Order: sequence, then structure tokens, then C-alpha cells
Amino acid sequence: MDQVTSLGEALVGHRLAGVTRLAWHQPGEPVELVKSNVGPLHLVFDGGRGFLVDGRSDWTLRCTETAPGDVAWLATYDYDWDGARWLPRVPRRKRHSVL
Repeated sequence: MDQVTSLGEALVGHRLAGVTRLAWHQPGEPVELVKSNVGPLHLVFDGGRGFLVDGRSDWTLRCTETAPGDVAWLATYDYDWDGARWLPRVPRRKRHSVL
């Protein structure tokens, strides 16, 4: 927990610059419809430091710091299982009204 606490403290006050969320995609399923089979979440902050949060099979979360430009974390999710694979989740665009 100390690693997560120190990383969180180091990122306080930094602006979120990007988010990558992976989702499990079945063959033949439109990527836009991938919504419930979500997986790991990678947050990147200004300056490039990142924070990867992924669930483990024992129902715990693993939080890992990533260096600026580091995409090595994606290699863990780069595999095919009977045509299904992890893909970046395509967010739905929401329309916001201004009152």
C-alpha cells in the first residue's frame, strides 16, 4: 500500500492527460458495443507518469506505476483466445447540455 500511497501523493495536483481502458472483445462483435467486459485501466498524467490499475483473479486490485512513454504494460494483454482479445475500449460519446 505504501507504493500506491506515494504514487498517489506524487500525482496529486497533476492534470489527467489520457486514459486507456481495455475491454474483452469477442470475434464478430462490433468494437463500439464492447461495454460490460472491461479490464485494466491506465491513467496518464501531465509529465507522462502513469498509473495502471488491473483486477486479479483473486478479486484484488494491482496498482503499478508506469514511466513516461511506457507501453510495455500492454504486452500482458496482447494475446488471442479463440479469436477473442483485449482491445482499447471505445467510449460512448455523451451529449452534455448547458443550462
